[in-house]
Amino acid sequence: MRRSVIALVLVALPCAARADYVGLFSAETSHRIHVADAPSQAARVVAGIRLDDAVRFGGLPPGVSGGRVGPGAFRAGTPFAQVNAHLSVQPDGHGGSFVTERTSGASFIPGGAVAAIGIHAAATSLDLAYARARSRP
Repeated sequence: MRRSVIALVLVALPCAARADYVGLFSAETSHRIHVADAPSQAARVVAGIRLDDAVRFGGLPPGVSGGRVGPGAFRAGTPFAQVNAHLSVQPDGHGGSFVTERTSGASFIPGGAVAAIGIHAAATSLDLAYARARSRP
């Protein structure tokens, strides 16, 4: 058990962690993929992404509840931490698009936000979510 927690924190180290105010710790990270779709089509695909499109292992981890809070916006949480993910589309200047996922986490436990973002990164895939949403009619 100890090794998995240490490995999880090491995966999330590129996050920028900070204390927003006394007692609440937060972290942020972003991930960008390139797609060949035009920005208008990519925006439609992103707006249609569902929570189950992104999860790799058939569902949320035990103890995690989450859902879609708007087009391209998702929230998941536990009693100890919360993660928000927002997707945006930018043109690449050559007919394709960049899809960016900005993830922020918050926790009252030091290091909890970084761990929550690490779990989010391990349990979800932006590439998979985009591919699944694009394949729907």
